[in-house]
Amino acid sequence: MKFFTLTKQFFLVLFLSSFIFADPPPEWDSDGDGNFDDVNLYQNSMSITSAVFIEGVNAGSDGDLLAAFVGDEQRGLQVTTAVPFGPYAGTNMFLILIYSNVASGETVTFQFYDIETDSVYEVDETYVFVSDDTYGDMMEPELLHTSTDD
Repeated sequence: MKFFTLTKQFFLVLFLSSFIFADPPPEWDSDGDGNFDDVNLYQNSMSITSAVFIEGVNAGSDGDLLAAFVGDEQRGLQVTTAVPFGPYAGTNMFLILIYSNVASGETVTFQFYDIETDSVYEVDETYVFVSDDTYGDMMEPELLHTSTDD
């Protein structure tokens, strides 16, 4: 009987660790700290506070990541932040800084990493980079959308 209990515990730990140790794309965060690694390479930034929706459902949860890109070059990375107040209280948002070496004009795209499904989704919305611009806040975030049809 003790063997059965140890076996159940082993499989439970194995199952749970598959969620805890699910890894986002390694190129997004090479040192695993949840922060954008190349901040020193850029002189300008803009910020976006956003909520990510998959097929109309707010999808942000602990461990998810949002990455910003210009072309194939990553320009920002953010883990979720819990919203403690307002109409989105109890949900998670992304307070992302996006970086550039030009003052304006680059098209920014996004990818969303969902830790629960260990999947990366392309975000439908794009933004034009403008240094020092701020979009959204925790009361009225920018809404980013994606679907499972990617």
